[in-house]
Amino acid sequence: MTNEENGDSRKRKEGGSQTVEGKESKSSLLTSALLIETTPALAAASVMLGLIFGGCCSNVYALEAIIKFEPRSGTLLTFVQFLFVAITGYISQFDKSRPPFFVAEAKVPLRRWLVNIVLFFSINVLNNHAFSYDISVPVHIILRSGGSITTMIAGYFYGKKYSRIQALAVIVLSSGVVIAAWSDAQEKVHNPVFSKSHSFETNPMCSQRQFPMEIQPI
Repeated sequence: MTNEENGDSRKRKEGGSQTVEGKESKSSLLTSALLIETTPALAAASVMLGLIFGGCCSNVYALEAIIKFEPRSGTLLTFVQFLFVAITGYISQFDKSRPPFFVAEAKVPLRRWLVNIVLFFSINVLNNHAFSYDISVPVHIILRSGGSITTMIAGYFYGKKYSRIQALAVIVLSSGVVIAAWSDAQEKVHNPVFSKSHSFETNPMCSQRQFPMEIQPI
């Protein structure tokens, strides 16, 4: 092989290596740009999901601990909920130029919201009062998710129309809620000791403390 052929082969190898290096640099630049663009969005989504699921899980955990310690604390829970809503609502509606209550002028008259307020308060009182009847928190959550049939019935009386798929979905959901409630009731009848401890585990000392107690409905 002559010197010219050796030089040509060397140039071809160098050109090929430069092409590979150029492709690698382009791919690395593209990857870094993609990471720079997507990292803030992924971080925000992760924080959002963590706060949502963390807040829901901690809420259920705290509710379970309270119910295990004092099953008849439903009225106290309702009071704390509405007190928190009242304080936060007052802060957001505060207007120092409108004494004596310093509340901003309502854009919607209060009488328009009166029915909704009464219904919301009554539903929360009844939901929290249900714990005094020895209902576990998981079953309570399942029962609260079974309001689709009442919503559909109320909408039907107001002239709304529903498809067969929607009606079938509501029937399946309501059947599942009934089966879950019936299964929990049968479990408590056949194994009352286990039924007091089969929900989310919290403080074992609180659980042992509640076992000897017979919870009577109010």
